[in-house]
Amino acid sequence: MSRRRESGRLKRLRSQRGYKLAAALLSALLLVGGLSVSIEGLYHGSAAVARARHLATASALARGEMERLRAEGVPAVGEHKLAPPGLEALPGGEALAAIERHSAALREVKVTMRWREPFGPARSAELVTLLPAGREGGRP
Repeated sequence: MSRRRESGRLKRLRSQRGYKLAAALLSALLLVGGLSVSIEGLYHGSAAVARARHLATASALARGEMERLRAEGVPAVGEHKLAPPGLEALPGGEALAAIERHSAALREVKVTMRWREPFGPARSAELVTLLPAGREGGRP
């Protein structure tokens, strides 16, 4: 009789060991899955913050260049490369001003900031306005 009890206990212990192993593996799988989702969320969140920071920088640079053109006078009609201070904050950044004749008294000024996100697409920010044509010849 004692052997039957022992064999019954052994069977229960063996089945519980298998259950414990399966539970431990499932717990480890859930933990690894949760961690990978968290890490991916952090990566995408930091990329979104970098994109927003670059867009804010580009917008501020475009506004600054537009104000400089307004104060110094509009350069001649055509496309001009700009070098605003702070452009190095945009990865692969470049600044352009496109001047078109809108009327005899006005010029359409389009300031464009372009940059390339690391591991992402090229992006740009544009600011367009009309400025008086009276003071042409300002520095680009």
